[in-house]
Amino acid sequence: MTIFVVALTIRLIAIEVSGANRISFGDAGDYIASAQSLCVQHAYPDRGNLPFFRAPGLPFFIAGATACHASAVRAIKYALSACDALTCVLIAAIALMLFDRRAAWIAGVIASIHPIFVAQVCDVRSEPLFMLLLTLAIFLLLRNSLAGSGIAVALAALTRPSAMLCIPLFALYRPRRAHVLLIASALTLAPWMIRNFVRFDKIIVVNDAGGFGIWRGTHPDVIALTHEGDRAKYGQEAREFEVRTIAAARGDWTRLAIENIRAHPREEALFTIEKAWLYWRPWLNPMEYSTRIVAASAAFIIPLYVFGFTGIVRARRWDVLVFFAAMWLAHLPFQMGMRLRVPFTDPLLIAFAASLFVHHRGDEGDDESPLSTQSSQR
Repeated sequence: MTIFVVALTIRLIAIEVSGANRISFGDAGDYIASAQSLCVQHAYPDRGNLPFFRAPGLPFFIAGATACHASAVRAIKYALSACDALTCVLIAAIALMLFDRRAAWIAGVIASIHPIFVAQVCDVRSEPLFMLLLTLAIFLLLRNSLAGSGIAVALAALTRPSAMLCIPLFALYRPRRAHVLLIASALTLAPWMIRNFVRFDKIIVVNDAGGFGIWRGTHPDVIALTHEGDRAKYGQEAREFEVRTIAAARGDWTRLAIENIRAHPREEALFTIEKAWLYWRPWLNPMEYSTRIVAASAAFIIPLYVFGFTGIVRARRWDVLVFFAAMWLAHLPFQMGMRLRVPFTDPLLIAFAASLFVHHRGDEGDDESPLSTQSSQR
């Protein structure tokens, strides 16, 4: 409870200081508009400001959390702050399961002050809700609650489709009862899949943004934008791409992405390598943030990397590294940014970073997964 109160207080203060009713994130308008459509028209929009419809998790959350007052931005941010504070509690609980009470407190404190966690609740973004659901799925997986984990990871996928890959990965951690997790996930996803099939006459698990995301991540203008060194030009070119380039594009997005790759194979290969670095880059984008903020982010994230990965290696949790690598590779076709990485990596990095300050327990556990060391004993 203490961790929750401290984390929530920090986030509410940050919201008020940064402007409780201010919105600057480009996708925020779509999330709010989708929630308003649910409340007023009782229908989910087929398209937002980009040529696809948004994953439904956050709009449904906004509609419920604000009692259909979807334009109440402060209330949305407060609700997302509660989600993020609960994530801090879950990170502490994971550290407690794997290590001990001292590690749990340290992990909770680190999560509470994590600057990226705090910053992401100061706008209307999917990260706080998504990270809560994904961390909950990991927590329940450790406790051998496979049905609960399956439901949580499916809800995470309905908030951000990239979590779909976690479903088979989590099932592999518990091969003897993998069917429980898979069935729970399928049943959770089924109503939305049925809705999509009825609406669009084709199978769409979450939304239809996948092809567009790959097209965007392979577009020559995005490659040029990534290499832009002037902040003013970066902002201008980014707006130009959003307003004109996307509006002018027509056709099957996946096919257009393949055409980009075929037209510039060398540049695309080099850009993929660069995106591999951008996924792990331990500071915010210098073209989007001031030098002071970039330096502050590096001052936190670099030590987190050092302590977190050291803790993982020390504990011999190779499955965690496999999970990190799988999510890393899965994101490479898309336009890269820190916001894609943080929900997958930082909760576990924090838990294992905290382990360096405590004595390790033994590595004995069940024979299904090294992640189950302590959960199987509880």
